[in-house]
Order: sequence, then structure tokens, then C-alpha cells
Amino acid sequence: MARVWLRDITTSGDRAAVLGLRRGPGQDQYLNSMEEIFAEAAEEQRAMPHPWAVHEVGTGTLVGFAMISDNIPQPMDEDLVGPYYLWKLIDHQYQGRGYGAATLDA
Repeated sequence: MARVWLRDITTSGDRAAVLGLRRGPGQDQYLNSMEEIFAEAAEEQRAMPHPWAVHEVGTGTLVGFAMISDNIPQPMDEDLVGPYYLWKLIDHQYQGRGYGAATLDA
């Protein structure tokens, strides 16, 4: 079973590494690019976005990205989903190995 740890994205190096993650074939119709995800988070600060890099426990390899809307305050605007909402992306080369489920557990 895959095991992951979540690391806050705090430096420009962390952000650059996460921006290198890619969707799988055909997923662009369901998932925004990493650049678009970060742009949306910057534009929607009222959604309380909190991003993490997802790393494999054994090797430390970056395998994905997760971001939540973290405890959106009430009263919540009708166009927001929450008070918690999850975005996640597992890089195309690591999909199907249990990292997505492990990310939810983490």
C-alpha cells in the first residue's frame, strides 16, 4: 500500500517542483493545469486555500499535489463549496498506485 506525507509549499523551489506535475491523458477536460490551480487559489483567497506537495514516504519522491479549502468562515458565499473542499492531483506517472487514496488518508 502506498504511503505519503504532505509538505507545505513554502518556497519558490517547492512551488516550481509542484508546477512540474502533469495530468494523465484526457484528464485536461476534468482538471486544470497546476498553473491554473495556483492562479485560482490566488484569486479566491476567501476560499481559504491550503496547498501541499504529496511525497512518497519511502523515497521522498514528489508524486502529487493536494489543496483544500480550509474552514471557510460562515456565512459562506453561495458560489463557494465548503467549508472544506479538496483539490488533488497525482502526477500521471504515479497514477493507479494508491497515492490518491493515501493522500486522502493523510
